[in-house]
Amino acid sequence: MMAKVKKENRGSGLKKQIKPLKLSSKPEATDLIGLQLRKYYDEVANQPVPDRFLNLLEELDEAASAKKQK
Repeated sequence: MMAKVKKENRGSGLKKQIKPLKLSSKPEATDLIGLQLRKYYDEVANQPVPDRFLNLLEELDEAASAKKQK
C-alpha cells in the first residue's frame, strides 16, 4: 500500500518564522542608527574604484562594441 503524503504549502512556514519589525520606543535611537548607516554608506561610496574593476569594465565595453559592429 502507498502511504498518503500530506502536501505542505511551502510558503506557510515562512510566514510563521518572520516576526514583525518592532521599532524602538526611543525615536532618537532609530535616528542614530540611520545616521550611522548613512555615514558608513557615504564612506564606502566615496572609496576609489579599484583599477582591476575599471579594467574589467573597459574590456566588457570593448566586447560589446565589437559585437555590435558584426
